[in-house]
Amino acid sequence: MALEGILSGVGVEILKKLSSHALECLGMVCGLNDDLNKLRSNVSSIQSVLRDAEQRQIKGNDHSLTDWLEKLGDVFYDVEDVLDEISTEALRREVMTRGKNAKQVRIFFSNSNQLAFNYRMACQVKKINERLDVISQEKDKFQLNGIAYLGIQNVLSYPIGMERDTHSSLSGDQKIIGRDDEMNNLKKNLLAEDDKVKANVSFIAIVGMGGIGKTTLAKSLYNDKQVSDGFSSRIWIWVSNQFDTKTILKKIIESATEKKPKVEEMEPLKTKLEEVIGGKKYLLVMDDVWNENENEWENLKNLLMLGARGSKVLITKRDSKAVPGVETIPLKDLTEDFSWLLFKEVAFKESDLESINQNLIKMGKEISKRCGGIPLVIRHIGRLLYGKTSAEDWEFIKENELLNVTREKNNNDGHVISTLKLSYNHLSPNLKQCFSYSSLFPKGYKIRMNELIRQWIAQGFIESSNGGKSVENIGKEYLDELCWRFFYEISIEDVPFEEVGMHDLMCDLAREVAGQKLYIRGYPESGYVVSEQTRHISFEYEPRSWIDDVSKLQQAKGLRTFLLFTKNPFFTRNPIEKVLLDRLFSHFPRLRVLQIPNVSKSIKKLRHLRYLELGEDAKSVPNSITKLQNLQTLDLTKCYDLKELPRDINNFVNLRHLLCDSRLMNMLQGTMEKLTSLQTLSSFLFDCKRFDKVKEFSERSYFIEFDLKIKGLEQLRFSPSDVKSVNLKNKKVPLLRLKWKFENGNEYEGDADDIVLEGLEPHPYVNLLQIEGYCGVGLPNWVSTSILLRGIRIGNCDRLHLNQLSHLHALEILNLEGLKSVMSISEWIGTLTSLVSLEIEECPKLKSLPKEMQQLKSLVQLNIIKCPQLGERCKEGGEDWPNISHIPDVLID
Repeated sequence: MALEGILSGVGVEILKKLSSHALECLGMVCGLNDDLNKLRSNVSSIQSVLRDAEQRQIKGNDHSLTDWLEKLGDVFYDVEDVLDEISTEALRREVMTRGKNAKQVRIFFSNSNQLAFNYRMACQVKKINERLDVISQEKDKFQLNGIAYLGIQNVLSYPIGMERDTHSSLSGDQKIIGRDDEMNNLKKNLLAEDDKVKANVSFIAIVGMGGIGKTTLAKSLYNDKQVSDGFSSRIWIWVSNQFDTKTILKKIIESATEKKPKVEEMEPLKTKLEEVIGGKKYLLVMDDVWNENENEWENLKNLLMLGARGSKVLITKRDSKAVPGVETIPLKDLTEDFSWLLFKEVAFKESDLESINQNLIKMGKEISKRCGGIPLVIRHIGRLLYGKTSAEDWEFIKENELLNVTREKNNNDGHVISTLKLSYNHLSPNLKQCFSYSSLFPKGYKIRMNELIRQWIAQGFIESSNGGKSVENIGKEYLDELCWRFFYEISIEDVPFEEVGMHDLMCDLAREVAGQKLYIRGYPESGYVVSEQTRHISFEYEPRSWIDDVSKLQQAKGLRTFLLFTKNPFFTRNPIEKVLLDRLFSHFPRLRVLQIPNVSKSIKKLRHLRYLELGEDAKSVPNSITKLQNLQTLDLTKCYDLKELPRDINNFVNLRHLLCDSRLMNMLQGTMEKLTSLQTLSSFLFDCKRFDKVKEFSERSYFIEFDLKIKGLEQLRFSPSDVKSVNLKNKKVPLLRLKWKFENGNEYEGDADDIVLEGLEPHPYVNLLQIEGYCGVGLPNWVSTSILLRGIRIGNCDRLHLNQLSHLHALEILNLEGLKSVMSISEWIGTLTSLVSLEIEECPKLKSLPKEMQQLKSLVQLNIIKCPQLGERCKEGGEDWPNISHIPDVLID
């Protein structure tokens, strides 16, 4: 069990729970007060020396101390479970006695079940105290010092929430330092069209050890404007050790079309691949290739030859083994000068560079030199020292043996990881728990930020605040901190959801610090070992491959996490059989986080469950689920065939996040006010026939995670001023859909729609906007001032004249459909410099596209459908062809 530096955080949470009012009240009723007070005393006594023990464990190899900490860890986790059981019972009793008179309450508490519970808890707390007495006696032989939070963690840990110069690292951008020669060489090769080369497609590999910057360089090239303009199609896939032709083809097709292919056999996949790359000049990046089989490689290579002349395949890989037909470009270590430049970038505030102590500059140069020229190591160590002005702090790092990374050692990823571990050692206990938890995720896996934070909360990793901050906001600060320190990498490509992933080496580090007892990654085909110490397990799901091994899990009686991942997302999955689910839920009643395709009625046994995510195999959700009074997150977004929500859903007294599609969410109207803890909805649909509900919603502080749809807006034409009672400005809604009922020949010509649309101004952070059936003449000013808009769809707006879409510099997608009054698109189109896709459909009066279209260098797709006059002018050789000839993919139908 790897418990380095995290038990002190667990101890703090235990002491907080022991001080809770609900626990004290139930303790008095159950006669547990004396035992709980003794438990508090025991934990406090051990907690006082725990930080010293953890620091010694980090510094040395005292196996007896490690054994002592492991025994303590077992007891601490059992303490948490018992306290959780008591708190859950307190909550249950509160709910069951709500609204009852005094006599009914007395009868309830005298029930034999209540008395049996009291006796059982008293026995468990006594046993735990006996175990802690022994552990407390054993601690004396280590001569541990009682210290406040003053070790190296506190000296060097960056305070959460401390103001920084910039959070630019959170955007996913990283400056590339010292790679100009490689960058220019690679760009030249990517853009070259050598007449001497016979093949249409060329292959280039960036080779180097982990952390050297291969993927960062490939991303920079992939997003380079000149490179982007040189290809009609760009495709990025992550390969890792899954090097088989069929899987890679599926990944290529999905990346290019943004849809998973529905075909499984090789021949249909080849046909689909030809549709994607056939005859096109494409750039394909195959990131993190590990073990290319020569036969598979030759097969894949032949299939990729379908592209037009000048197509390129860029590969990143660690091993330098030559691959036939692939040009290799090795990435070497950064020079000492470039290492210092990168270190300086992450270790110092830009505003302090001129006034910084010269002694720190000298030590910084020595430290950056010892980082071995590896950018990932330099970033971690530099960030560790950011904001530190004490020479003692810098001297400690400079002289730490883990930083003596020689060139020979750096050829082994293990030694790089040991250096990265120095950065981990200086995290706070809570952050260590959060990062270790990520060891459960497969390599290359991306998880939504909010999803990860909610799982952390369910596990109790987030320290609650007395200052009024929500636990979700504190969790976001934790994640920001870990991203800022390069433990996670943020992906900003998937709007409206921000996702995080991890560098392969950081994934290796997470698995090392998590150990092989507390956290287990289960592969049914491998010899993973489960013990009583196992608290968290994840599986990469394969149909029927792990089911026979579930009996192995029975030893892990304190299991808290059970996650099922799809190892290959293109496999067809089967539901888990009811008998297996019943076994699972009966054996592991302490589960807090459960991610599983489907459930059975026996899920009611999981009294501690806080986080539940179901998959597409869930055709129904049993009403017994509403007995889970601790449940905080219910995620049904992947349950596409689910017809209804549980009948007694209002029993979820602690539910904070309810995620499902708007169809299901709409069934909640009239019930939502009973979910008093509810904060987040994934989607919501309102019909203005019940406008009172729209107003009621706007008055509540729900956070909409995905989309808000308001339909039936034509109902407000008789009283458009009612829209003033709706305030969408204070709601961060990523996708806003506004719909008026549309009928052919709609003759409404009043100004009510203009007033209504003006009054529905959203929060300025809206990413996607859809307007349908609107009968106003113009768009309100707020449309052109929503500077973060990345997508707009306007459909069936008969009277609309486009006049307010200028200066939307972030806009990438614009769909115009059924705009019968639009006669021209003027020069404002030239200001949409980020536009990638433009679709114009059924705009019969639109005659031409302006010359400003030539300014749209990012535009790669233009579809003109059922626009006779415009289509004729835009055909090759037509009057408007010069304005659009630079666009790689033009479709005119």
